[in-house]
Amino acid sequence: MAIPVPPLPEEDPWVPNEEEVSGLRPDIAALYRQPRFWQSIRTRFYTTQGENLNRFNFRVTTEITPSMLDEMADVVFYQMQNYFYLDLGFGYIVRSTETGDVRFVYVSYNNRLLDEPSLIERKAALDATMRRDVHGRDILEWANKQLSRSDEVVLKFTNVMFYADKFSDDPLE
Repeated sequence: MAIPVPPLPEEDPWVPNEEEVSGLRPDIAALYRQPRFWQSIRTRFYTTQGENLNRFNFRVTTEITPSMLDEMADVVFYQMQNYFYLDLGFGYIVRSTETGDVRFVYVSYNNRLLDEPSLIERKAALDATMRRDVHGRDILEWANKQLSRSDEVVLKFTNVMFYADKFSDDPLE
């Protein structure tokens, strides 16, 4: 029996859904309404540097679970056609315990979850990477350690970015 290929989720609009945003804390909703932050939070998919650097950004609205990350990783895998390096990172909102101010932390090359990208040449390699390098991680603890200020704590995860960088022209197995 053929395994069903997960569809690419629909991308979020260029502006946030006001109904969803209005359900957030007012200070967090204000961040979501800022176009420069929303563009990094919203679900979207894009390629840079030719077809070599693929980005799969998934907005999250609930607690991040291993099964959620597996579903996202499967979407990435089935969109790729060639061997690729996989890495992932998270966007989140932090709050200062001293002032109560909130700020958005972008996903970047500097705050990726994996110690080094994992080569994916078949579905089994993806599944092994997720089990070995992602499932056992306390993502909240990891994110708090990324913060440069000791008075800040992660308040809410906003998005997960999967980096799928083409490795070769060899087709996935």
